[in-house]
Amino acid sequence: MKYLYSLLIFCFLGPRLHAQEAILDKFIYKETIINCSLDTAWWKWTTSAGLKTFFGPDNRIDLRPGGAYEIYFTADTSVQQRGGEGCKVLSYLPKKMLSFTWNAPPNQTYIRNHPHKTWLVLAFEAISPFRTKIKLHHFGWLEGPEWEETYRYFDKAWGLVLQWLAQSCKATPPRSELDIFTPLLHKTWVVDTTWASGQQFKQETSLEFILDEQLLISRSKGFINQDQTEYGSRNFGIRYLDTLTQTIRIYEFDVFGGLTEGIAYGIGKDIYFQYTYKESAAILGLK
Repeated sequence: MKYLYSLLIFCFLGPRLHAQEAILDKFIYKETIINCSLDTAWWKWTTSAGLKTFFGPDNRIDLRPGGAYEIYFTADTSVQQRGGEGCKVLSYLPKKMLSFTWNAPPNQTYIRNHPHKTWLVLAFEAISPFRTKIKLHHFGWLEGPEWEETYRYFDKAWGLVLQWLAQSCKATPPRSELDIFTPLLHKTWVVDTTWASGQQFKQETSLEFILDEQLLISRSKGFINQDQTEYGSRNFGIRYLDTLTQTIRIYEFDVFGGLTEGIAYGIGKDIYFQYTYKESAAILGLK
């Protein structure tokens, strides 16, 4: 796929080359896995605010083919050459691929002022709801000692940039919507009340994350016979984030062979469970 990207972008840049110049079959390749969701990783590379979290104090970004993709390494606007002046977006596939032209540092004047520009292709791949693989290719190198010097410079620099990117993400993967359950962890929650029918209801519940904190499970104790004379392990529940709909799904299995399904959501500090129980709709709120 990386060679396809190179071929497509060469169609844009090829006419700028002199007849005696040819793009070498060499490129810089780096990759990293970051503790950010795909949405966050894309935001970091394609928005002004996102880039400022790891790559330069200022920039000018216009996400469209031909739009500016200029990253500045000083916020001082009086400086004539701040970094990425003249770099442009070539193409993108939302949350999959981004390509843009690139120049050289101001002290490498021959390459910086050359009419031919190298280009980068970034590939984004979600490997979990909270981790993303970034693949970076830097194409478009020509022959000559000046080009070789710039190539060696960016071979080191891009590894450092990806380190900055990784450091800008939280060390612990965010749990997204599931984070509403965090205050309930490492505790036992007890309900002891009476239904409107006069029947007693008592339950003790504890919660924990498993599978790299992508799944929340609950274990509950309660009455385990119809006469409510025996007390023990009654329910086992699962809560997970459906990433397609961004909805927290709940599944509750009980000792009697029943299964209750529904959704959960937070409003402020409150958590609400919406489900159908014994053919009756219910909304339970935790305050």
